[in-house]
Amino acid sequence: MTTRSRKKDRLLYWRVVVDTNVFLGGVLWPKSVSGKILQLWKRNRLQLFLNDDIRFEYLDVLGRFVESNVLRRWQNWLAYPGKAGIVHTHLPHYSELRDPTDNPFLATAVFAQAHYLISRDKDLLVLKKFHGVEIVKPEEFMKRHRANR
Repeated sequence: MTTRSRKKDRLLYWRVVVDTNVFLGGVLWPKSVSGKILQLWKRNRLQLFLNDDIRFEYLDVLGRFVESNVLRRWQNWLAYPGKAGIVHTHLPHYSELRDPTDNPFLATAVFAQAHYLISRDKDLLVLKKFHGVEIVKPEEFMKRHRANR
């Protein structure tokens, strides 16, 4: 196995959780950095993890900005077996968070043993690392991704 193929295999196993702001930005602006992250996921270049609360939030917020046929496509994509790792368990509540609405993202990332939580949320970014999960902006994630190609 060549060095290039080993790096390629390692990228397939990057486990990530994507905050709603990054997901929405990626859908609405596919050529943006957030859009490139969603493309990596859609091309099986990383593993996206979410739970039912996150999926509901993604679709609820997305539904305010897109037509119903686009929303249906994303509903199907997020529910497609093997495309997203769905965490179906009672997740812990982390009382140390500045914003309790961030709990589903952090708890899912910790439970899924994600490498990254990708977000633009200042309340998340201030944590930098949480129970082994690195919290980074989309630009930082892509910089690291490019460095590992």
